[in-house]
Amino acid sequence: MKKKWIIHPFLFAVIPVLHIFSNNAGKVDITVIIMPLAISLFFTIALWSFLTFALKDVKRAGIIVSIFLLLFFSYGHFYHGLGNLSLMGASLGRHRFLLPVWAFITVLSTFIFLKIRRPLNGFNSFLNVTASVVIISSLFNIGVYESAKARNKKDSGGIEFKSAEKENVLPDIYYIILDAYTNPEVLKDMLGYDEKSLINYLNDKGFYIAKDGRTNYTSTCLSLACSLNMRYIHKGENSVELVRSNTVMPLLKSHGYKIVNIPSGYSDTAPIHSVDFEINVSGYHEFTITLLETSLLYPFTQTKIFDYISLHRKRILETFDMIPKVRSRLKGPFFIFAHIVCPHPPYLFGKESALTERSRFETFEDSGNFMLVNNNWSPEFKADYLNQVSFVNKKVRLLVEQILKNSEIPPIIILQADHGSAFEMYKIKSGTVAARQTETSIKERSGILNAYYLPEEGRELLYDSITPVNTFRLVFNTIFNADFELLEDRVYWYDFAEVTEF
Repeated sequence: MKKKWIIHPFLFAVIPVLHIFSNNAGKVDITVIIMPLAISLFFTIALWSFLTFALKDVKRAGIIVSIFLLLFFSYGHFYHGLGNLSLMGASLGRHRFLLPVWAFITVLSTFIFLKIRRPLNGFNSFLNVTASVVIISSLFNIGVYESAKARNKKDSGGIEFKSAEKENVLPDIYYIILDAYTNPEVLKDMLGYDEKSLINYLNDKGFYIAKDGRTNYTSTCLSLACSLNMRYIHKGENSVELVRSNTVMPLLKSHGYKIVNIPSGYSDTAPIHSVDFEINVSGYHEFTITLLETSLLYPFTQTKIFDYISLHRKRILETFDMIPKVRSRLKGPFFIFAHIVCPHPPYLFGKESALTERSRFETFEDSGNFMLVNNNWSPEFKADYLNQVSFVNKKVRLLVEQILKNSEIPPIIILQADHGSAFEMYKIKSGTVAARQTETSIKERSGILNAYYLPEEGRELLYDSITPVNTFRLVFNTIFNADFELLEDRVYWYDFAEVTEF
């Protein structure tokens, strides 16, 4: 008798991870799927072994496991799909409604397959074929992306320059991104925030603060791709890959720098291929969060079982604490890249303390990924944002003080935002790009904190309207006597669907 293979439980254990990975090809490094795959396969093997022992029927046990995996990993998709539906005035997208229904379906499905007495060869084959097709589809998508990436792979743009004679006294370079920290003038004029303690402190320490600081792109990944490649992004280029395979870090490595990265948890900025040392801090990777939020574990993600809100808070605090300690751990000059997702929502920090009495972020009942909740830019959260700005100000002052204290050679410190806040933009209900491009929304979203601590010869080259595209052109001209021409400072509006110059 021909042996019937039972492979679908393993395939259904792998499918959710591969599906999310394939849908985010180019945004997530393949290494982040190893742990979720291992956990999913381990759980599948354990459950299948237990049911096989209990039922004395490996095929029936395998089918029950596959049905359970399908239900387990589809819960979040159904939850989000029901988010905008209501019945008799009650929203169907609520865990308290959907979770009991899902539990009933799971129990009923298990009961049905326990009671069926006829052979299940046909259904077993159906599950094998179905799972195989889905796996092949995901692998095909991944293969298409990797093939395109290989064809389009470029070097560092052919940018080269000779080292300066003073290479033995090269300064450490701190490139610190304070996500969504808007321009101080915008804070004052549009948000009513006139707390100048940080600005006064930075001025006293010798920083140059660009009064008309603006980003080149009103999106994190595009902004960082622009600054770290010292050029504007061409249509069709993968900004995520540009960040990971950027120009700046290999150039610094070729001149004796060690490259250090402190991951933010934001998948678009990790991993970076030129990094020598990656300092891991607390928190889940964004890929893991997405996987959790599509599974039956979603209702429990706000509990202490996962509590990735607290881990996100801890990641931010640990990053601030870790940056000034790098100097004592490395010999020779280093470049440190630290993307801190703050004062960007969620609102986890109060004005005077590291914790808010109530963490102001959209609950998972009402939204998706907490790091990407656009409703947190609603006007009602403006005070929470400003309190978080005050908290960041205190941490930055302490950070700068420690960096300067620990540095024998005066360092280069760049405090820069990727984009500004977005309260004006989200006042506008229309989703069209044109509707969101008002004078006030553009001014707020494009305005950024852009502060530089440079040697005197570099400080003389700075100007009030400098944008990130020229940051490292100017830095390299300063420390390597390079001859990079500064580009025209332009701003592009990004609204998830289009990029528009203005």
